[in-house]
Amino acid sequence: MSLEKYLDKIDACQLINFSAFRKYLPENIRSEVHSHFKVLAETPSLCFVSPTSPDIMADLRRLSGKPVNRIHASMKGDSHGCGTDCAFLLVFNDSGDPDRPDLVMIDSEGANLGFTPKPNVLLVENEQNFAHYRSMLKLMASWTGADHAIGSVDVILSAGNRINKRITLDWIEQTYTNIFCAFDYDLGGLKAFKTLKSVILGAVFLAPSDWSQYSHCFLKTPVTNDRLIKAMDLAKLHNIPALAEAFSTHRMFMEQETLLSGVEEE
Repeated sequence: MSLEKYLDKIDACQLINFSAFRKYLPENIRSEVHSHFKVLAETPSLCFVSPTSPDIMADLRRLSGKPVNRIHASMKGDSHGCGTDCAFLLVFNDSGDPDRPDLVMIDSEGANLGFTPKPNVLLVENEQNFAHYRSMLKLMASWTGADHAIGSVDVILSAGNRINKRITLDWIEQTYTNIFCAFDYDLGGLKAFKTLKSVILGAVFLAPSDWSQYSHCFLKTPVTNDRLIKAMDLAKLHNIPALAEAFSTHRMFMEQETLLSGVEEE
């Protein structure tokens, strides 16, 4: 139950768990709680609670409100209670040093970048694969049947779920025509793709149509069988049936880095 719901119950003169309610209070109020509230025990765990002044309820109402930004959230003692209003992306492209990614800064005013985006983008989950982006582009060309080189594709480090900030996804959707996602072949990667797909409907999960040549790469044991089943279900949901079949056959997951073992960079 949230602080706001406890305050609603107090205003409605309903019984509440006072011990649980105290945990939601700021330290300065919690330490002097009985000077702010009168408590009448009805049962060992439930009490009628009434404020000693209307000011305390107004103060707590302000605290219980949803933070409008990260700074506001930090003033309430929980900076993670709100997302940041800016994002940073590392991007390999053909405009500068091929061995050093460019930086894109995105905020509510737009994006600040020093290159012209291509129509295609490849989002790479892991740093190792991102550093070897040429190998990933080679795989992308092989799997999609198109000539995807750095001259036609920007490569962005997605860093797991960090790519799924709304401000980032909105910029990617507005900037690129074709969006490919090279994520881990496990439940985590598929869940990250599901979140991204809920915003960018046209996103494509990058995977081969035939997994037989990658059979030796399914080496990661699922923590539980339930996670394996959920991964199979998500693969089917997102129209990646060959991956679901590979999960079923090997009963294992595949980490993205294993792809690099079989690709030579030019």
